[in-house]
Amino acid sequence: MKVRPAIIVGKYIDNSAIIVHCTSRPPRNKFDFVLEGWEEYGLIVPTTARVSKIDYAPIRAFHRYMGKCHPSDWEKIKTLLDKLF
Repeated sequence: MKVRPAIIVGKYIDNSAIIVHCTSRPPRNKFDFVLEGWEEYGLIVPTTARVSKIDYAPIRAFHRYMGKCHPSDWEKIKTLLDKLF
């Protein structure tokens, strides 16, 4: 299975994480945006956060920690999640 980046936006008690999927594809709706700090995160191409694509995954499924979100990226994610829910 291909390893893909994701942004953890919350955690459940059962050791699973609520995640926003990320992709190298361009944004396709108002809930997608290109991460400002994609290079800081060690990604090799501009990366889109698909805030409308919320999922969950067990914490053990994550292969490595890539750091905290750039403050402007985190603010955009929070704003879009508020609009979504």
